[in-house]
Amino acid sequence: MKFTLFTDAALAIPFITGALATPTPDGPAAKRADCSLTVRYVKVWVESGLDRYRMTLITTPRNDRHLEVYCNIAQNGIDFGSNIQCFWEDGAYYIDISQARGPAGHQ
Repeated sequence: MKFTLFTDAALAIPFITGALATPTPDGPAAKRADCSLTVRYVKVWVESGLDRYRMTLITTPRNDRHLEVYCNIAQNGIDFGSNIQCFWEDGAYYIDISQARGPAGHQ
């Protein structure tokens, strides 16, 4: 293959710029907040031919705004579930999700 001077220069640019890059000093890692999200299965039952799962969400330290964020993620990001509901009951935050039974689901 014959390359012109222009193509040789164009192909050499990534190698030259990579070789001339100056390293940056490593700084201290950003400290993250000590927090966690715990999901616990509470109950499973059959409703309208679907398995219905109830899970409770617990954040430590408690921040109720985060629970709404996780509920939105569950409602918009879970493709295999249906009839997703988020609610407060007896001081706990719950998410209910329905799934197919059988080979596609849990049993």
